Amino acid sequence: MQNSVLVIHGAGTPALRGGHIYWQTLLRAELGDGYDVSCPLMPDADHPRHRNWEAGIAKAMAGSEAVLLLGHSLGASSLLKFLSEHTSHRPVRALFLVSTPDWGPPGGDMDEFTLAPDFATRLPRCPTFLYHSRHDTEIPLAHLKRYQRELPWATARVIEGERHDFADGLFPELVHDIRDVGRGSVRRA
Repeated sequence: MQNSVLVIHGAGTPALRGGHIYWQTLLRAELGDGYDVSCPLMPDADHPRHRNWEAGIAKAMAGSEAVLLLGHSLGASSLLKFLSEHTSHRPVRALFLVSTPDWGPPGGDMDEFTLAPDFATRLPRCPTFLYHSRHDTEIPLAHLKRYQRELPWATARVIEGERHDFADGLFPELVHDIRDVGRGSVRRA
């Protein structure tokens, strides 16, 4: 059985490798057979709007088979918002969130991406993993601390270094966790 992995990239036009968004290429190479990895280009990635990204995620989530969801940066926070506000989508087997920003309370320039105060109560209860570089150059580690409080069932992993986008290569913890879920070695939250 193929494990379906859906990746929602971060803001900005993502780097390509072999004609595909780098997350797709890197994950396919690392995970190998048994994993079907897709990473659709989100609408107007250089000037993201929640309404457009919500539609892009909804389109990517259409289908009936359970999916392993991976979000990076704005893609991770957009997945949290989408999953907490919509119930009619593919079943989620696991959620992998990398370099997730906390847009804070309303009043900032990313208000439309701000999560509702009770967002965590409306998320699917599935294995959830949080990854963040200790010295992320774009999103401070303090953002991870908020998600650790809000999602106490999640496994948090601090990655050494300053990386934010991981375009130069993945970190082994992510690949290991995806494989564990794919093999059924991780129980639901």
